[in-house]
Amino acid sequence: MISLGLGREAKAEDLIVKALTRPEQWVVLQNCHRAASFMPRLCTIVQSFNNPDVTVDPEFRLWLSSESNSSFPIPLLQKSLKIAVENPPGLKNNLLQTFGYSGCGVVTEEIFEKTDCGPWWKKLLFNLCFFNALINERKTYGVLGWNIDYEFHSSDLEVAIKVLENALTAQPAIPWQTLRYLFGEVIYGGQVTDNWDRRCLNTLVYKFCNPDVLEDDFGFFSDELCQPVPESASIKDYVHIIQSLPDDDPPELLGLHPEAMRGCREIQGQNFIDNLIALQPRTTPTSVMISGKQSNDDLVMEVLSDMLKRLPLSVEKEDGARTQSTLKRIMSSPIWESLYKALKRYDPLIHCVLLTFLKQEMERFDKLLFVIHESLKDLQLAMKGQIILTQELEEIYDSFLQTRVPAFWQKYAYKSCRLLSSWVNDLIQRLNFFNTWAKMASTAIHRRYMRLTTAWKHPVPSPSPKPKHPSDENSDFFEGFPARYWLPAFFFPQAFLTAVLQDYGRSQGLSIDSLTFTHHVISDTTNIKEEEFSIIIQRKLNIVRRAFKCTDSTHVGVHVFGLFIEGARWNHEEKILEDSLPHEIHCDFPEIYFLPTKISTKTPSASNQTDSERYTFECPVYQTPERSRTLTSTCSPSNALTSVSLSTKKPPSHWITMQVALLCEKNEK
Repeated sequence: MISLGLGREAKAEDLIVKALTRPEQWVVLQNCHRAASFMPRLCTIVQSFNNPDVTVDPEFRLWLSSESNSSFPIPLLQKSLKIAVENPPGLKNNLLQTFGYSGCGVVTEEIFEKTDCGPWWKKLLFNLCFFNALINERKTYGVLGWNIDYEFHSSDLEVAIKVLENALTAQPAIPWQTLRYLFGEVIYGGQVTDNWDRRCLNTLVYKFCNPDVLEDDFGFFSDELCQPVPESASIKDYVHIIQSLPDDDPPELLGLHPEAMRGCREIQGQNFIDNLIALQPRTTPTSVMISGKQSNDDLVMEVLSDMLKRLPLSVEKEDGARTQSTLKRIMSSPIWESLYKALKRYDPLIHCVLLTFLKQEMERFDKLLFVIHESLKDLQLAMKGQIILTQELEEIYDSFLQTRVPAFWQKYAYKSCRLLSSWVNDLIQRLNFFNTWAKMASTAIHRRYMRLTTAWKHPVPSPSPKPKHPSDENSDFFEGFPARYWLPAFFFPQAFLTAVLQDYGRSQGLSIDSLTFTHHVISDTTNIKEEEFSIIIQRKLNIVRRAFKCTDSTHVGVHVFGLFIEGARWNHEEKILEDSLPHEIHCDFPEIYFLPTKISTKTPSASNQTDSERYTFECPVYQTPERSRTLTSTCSPSNALTSVSLSTKKPPSHWITMQVALLCEKNEK
């Protein structure tokens, strides 16, 4: 037996050669996925077993263990008898396996009946096993369970049991805090890379590892589903209790929302459909008829022609006399640079970081539009036979037939999980938002420039350097920016929020490191019912009107809209977070006011709380419903944008275990 890795290939090959001729020899190569470069050589060795000049003992066996890996040679798989080892589905089956019901489990009768671990050993051991099964079963629910698909193995449980045994043997009192740290930060938490997942894991650890679990009437998430266990119970009694659990795990048993089951079924259904599509032969431009009326070529040509008509060439339309007055040209001109440097003190418009952010966002959209138009034109020519159909163009062709956004476009696009038609409509909405913002900003800059140049040519003597009417000085700023910001419109919403803090810090002479946001949820600010907002978006109405309808009267901070909440709902009357209604996973969320404030070093006391029955839940905000699973590298921006403080009457642990989050878009798949 040998575990493959760097520098172990030669030893493995030598082991196989020696075992071939010896009687009744078995060779086990573990972790083949860690030696991808050795797999072609191993495939050649296995194929040589059929050569007449190679002697192989009839009892010789070669065992290979590996994770699922695309680098594993197909011929080697075809020649092998394949066995898949997976955790049993369901909390009940997982616990039965742990307690040895269907074989040799982690918890044997010898371990269970230890007498030197104190009177609470059995109960704490069962709690730990239940916790291990629970965190594994939550993976079935996708991002509603964990943002990232982790692999918690039986070896983790074995180590945790040993740690629990040592802690109970060495100390008369149970070291709760030490156990929680070792379980939540080391044994299980050591492989949890997402900060919000770590928060959820530690919340679950506390649920199963605190003095309350020793009470006779203690239940996990549902007293009806988890009956208490007497101290004198044997391992057979525990197995009997496990067998009484339902075969289909209710989401409440895992700390999830009841409607999470529907989300789980949707994930399974979508995976099934994706696998069916992957099994189909690759399509190429042909004359295959669809429904006897339209061929693939006709369908793709119709789609790309429609896109070429609907999508502009750039965010700002440069036509006629307005060409020189676009925001992009203004901020790239020498006059802008000289104006920026000539102002000796902070100007809320000229020195505004949000203007720089707006310019960068428009550049990203212009780059995306250029890529889309060029690829569409090339595909059009390729389908007419005027240029070669490259692999890249073929991928775009296939994506159109599958109504998916081409992977080539996604390299230059913002993060999104939308299907093609919805993605194009959403892109047009974003372009309209930025086009309107750019027009307002360029008009405000022109007005501000005229006022400044007039003041420089005809200065008015005054003993005070401050203007007589500060509101007049800032009026250009307020007229050049939206009253409300559509947060999902941005490529990088994190940069937008950072720019807001930078602007506030510059105006107040504060470092950005000393600033943070406080949040206020605002309802019914536009005379539009929040529950109808998703319908309005689908009809492509009111996005621009809602953002630019009136000026912002607060003058500090920003109002954002367009978010959805997953796993909960907002009570507009009481202004608190509540459980979702039946058959409801997503809800439209009201407008949020982000107010920059200085970070306080004081610890809030109970006397400062306005309502002792209310808690504050830090709700994460994600750009897409896939949350952290869309990250392809450590260099890409995080899908988690920020967090919003929401008032609630339930403890934060209730929402944390349900993975409640705000999203910039809902899942359409």
